[in-house]
Amino acid sequence: MAIKIPSKVKAKAQPANPTVADLLPDLNLPDEVGSAPYTGSAQQLVSITQWLALQIGKETIYNLKQPTPSALVKKCRKVFADWWDYLTDRVEVADELKKLLSYQFRDAFEQATHKGLTGHDLPKAKDGFQHNALKGLRQATGHGDAALLLYRIRYWWPKASVIHFGKKWIAKTHQQWADELGMPKRTFRTAYDKLLDLGLVEAITAEFNGHSMLHLRPTADAVALFQFSDSNPG
Repeated sequence: MAIKIPSKVKAKAQPANPTVADLLPDLNLPDEVGSAPYTGSAQQLVSITQWLALQIGKETIYNLKQPTPSALVKKCRKVFADWWDYLTDRVEVADELKKLLSYQFRDAFEQATHKGLTGHDLPKAKDGFQHNALKGLRQATGHGDAALLLYRIRYWWPKASVIHFGKKWIAKTHQQWADELGMPKRTFRTAYDKLLDLGLVEAITAEFNGHSMLHLRPTADAVALFQFSDSNPG
């Protein structure tokens, strides 16, 4: 990765009024961040943490061969642990800030990886997607890839306009779903089969724009899960 967080830090003499870059020289910070006087405030540490998480999230999507939800969660946890160790080796940081910085790192990392996987920003509104909503779907399905598929069905469902048998459907090929989710077609099919087994989606094959195509729609149980995620944001 272009951004590396060293496991060991060599002590160096620092100027009397150090900048952020003086104290955190390994991060290749942009000038607007690195040239600022280091204050150690929570706001400044959050800004640095968010910037770092966004860069690492982008690089993770580029470098990770199979960016499955479980792989992304594992990567996020590992890199934050490395970042916390590096930060606290370089500067004094109150222990009570660890939870705040962990949350901000995860939020920015998920923003970046979601954008990389889908090409769309991760909305903050209740009818959009937050990590808490995805976490709830993971718990409900017991399967990370199935949760990610349901996560995207939740996004597309209000926009669905294809009508068959008096019902609306989301029309996409297996390959289109796989590309949108950033996973191999075989992995998509496993996730799709899991949702069928759980009774969380209905599926038919029907014509769309002159082609035979998979059509999906969430069941009432799935819609209830979406609503539960909205009413229980924590």
